[in-house]
Amino acid sequence: MDSGATDHMTFCSGDFPNTTEPRRTGITNANGVVYPVTRAGTVHISPSISLTNTILVPSLSNKLLSVSQVTEDLNCVALMYLKFCLFQDILIEKTIERGTKREGLYYMDDFNPIRVNIVSRSLLTKENQIWLGIIDWEIHLLAT
Repeated sequence: MDSGATDHMTFCSGDFPNTTEPRRTGITNANGVVYPVTRAGTVHISPSISLTNTILVPSLSNKLLSVSQVTEDLNCVALMYLKFCLFQDILIEKTIERGTKREGLYYMDDFNPIRVNIVSRSLLTKENQIWLGIIDWEIHLLAT
């Protein structure tokens, strides 16, 4: 997940069932290097979630999910925490995606609502138990 990305991006042409001409010819990374954009289309990341306007950038090493684009497209909010993040639907206030922080980056998990909502607290460190308590409290505030 990338809060600075303007578009969803993938390096894998197999992610697209169909492609179209992209609306841009290149993207510029933080170091000023321009990478060519070759195609665009919709990518399905789960049975119920599709990301429109995803661009194909073959020279990328990671797939990028634009936080600003996904919150707009899916009508959700991004909740960023120390070790993970959640995407929560604005209207029904349910978690629709989850990401885990590894080596300074947030990676999307394979979504499983049961895993998101049921966590064995006895297996967690004290720090993670505190964070889960904060999250429970924040989710409760959002629901009221």
